[in-house]
Amino acid sequence: MSVVWYFDFVSPYAYFGLHTLARLPEDTHIEYRPILFAGLLKHWGQKGPAEIAPKRKWTYRSCIWLARQNQIPFRMPAAHPFNSLAFLRLAIAAGNSRTAIQTIFEALWTTGTNPADPPVIEQLANQLGVPVERLGDARVNVLLLNLALDERFTVSK
Repeated sequence: MSVVWYFDFVSPYAYFGLHTLARLPEDTHIEYRPILFAGLLKHWGQKGPAEIAPKRKWTYRSCIWLARQNQIPFRMPAAHPFNSLAFLRLAIAAGNSRTAIQTIFEALWTTGTNPADPPVIEQLANQLGVPVERLGDARVNVLLLNLALDERFTVSK
């Protein structure tokens, strides 16, 4: 079996989804596809759930409940929503491996850290063996853009 999994580090539900992928049969091939959720929202003229006060409150409560129900370590980042672009670039620069993606998700969704603090991305890059300068590399940006331009997301409004 083969699965294509689209994710953005800004989404706590993507973090939970990563844990759910572990339930798939061992021989399942998973293709990890980072996409910029904010880009999808902008394309469709929508706000994200965390940008609407009542939805934000419900989302946060729902996430705490889901984490407890599924025994998944979880702690909201100090700031949310946050700009996930550097983390998406880091995942791509690290080869889009499950290990890199899991490391990034865990740093963002289990520690209570502020994703906007520059040392967070620097420490993750160092941990994953990726020079920070590589995050702005044109090839990384092209890969992210190509993933975002996937035909499944470019349907007209």
